[in-house]
Amino acid sequence: MATIGCGVFNLIAPRSGAVPGCLAALIAGLAATLPVAVLFERHVDRLAVRLSRRSPPFLAPVPGELSS
Repeated sequence: MATIGCGVFNLIAPRSGAVPGCLAALIAGLAATLPVAVLFERHVDRLAVRLSRRSPPFLAPVPGELSS
């Protein structure tokens, strides 16, 4: 995703200057990041949450409830 932003900057900055290059890189980086984040949340994060809810409570003790 960073490669996309850097590539866009390298294409735009020599022709239009650093500020338009930065703005174009920012827009391109966001356009690449947001769909990837949505896909990650749907396919990885949700599965991880479901699996963590199935784990026995002794694997993840609640702070303050540990016996001394």
